[in-house]
Amino acid sequence: MNSVILLWTLLVGLASQQEELVTVRSAKIEPPAARPGDLVRLTLRVEIHPTWHLYSTTSDPTKTIPTSLRVDTAGVKPAGKIEESPPKKANLFGETHEVHEESALFTLPLQIGELATGTLTIKGKLTGQACTNVCRDVEVPFEAKLTVLEAGKKDEASSDLEAALAEARKSNRPVFLEFTSHT
Repeated sequence: MNSVILLWTLLVGLASQQEELVTVRSAKIEPPAARPGDLVRLTLRVEIHPTWHLYSTTSDPTKTIPTSLRVDTAGVKPAGKIEESPPKKANLFGETHEVHEESALFTLPLQIGELATGTLTIKGKLTGQACTNVCRDVEVPFEAKLTVLEAGKKDEASSDLEAALAEARKSNRPVFLEFTSHT
């Protein structure tokens, strides 16, 4: 009987520990307001339980589960690859893998679709694999707020900035911008 209680205690302990292996400490949208058609950036600040690591987004999916971000909000879709803080190289199971320990940042560009104006809660999940002596699949929900502005003509400053960036991309040279406050 005592061994059944001990086994139950261990399993309950592992289940509760699994929930806390990876924690999204903050989820932020930049810029915090956008119009339909605009691009924004979702950035997650993640903490990883001590002694555990989280595999990078670039990990080999045949050997690990790479970190990924899933956006579940209708009218918002990924518009590029996930950028991440520099992972560490670790020798695990006789092979070199890129991992995050302690904390990490993940950023995903998002395209805003035709949505109603007002506050929008963008929901999704960070998924991947966290390991120490054993590995656990992780699925951590996140939420971030975005103010959806009325669709329409972009302001003059946005148009000037987009034109300067397009020219810099074409010419493959840096562009220097000067900003003036009109407040």
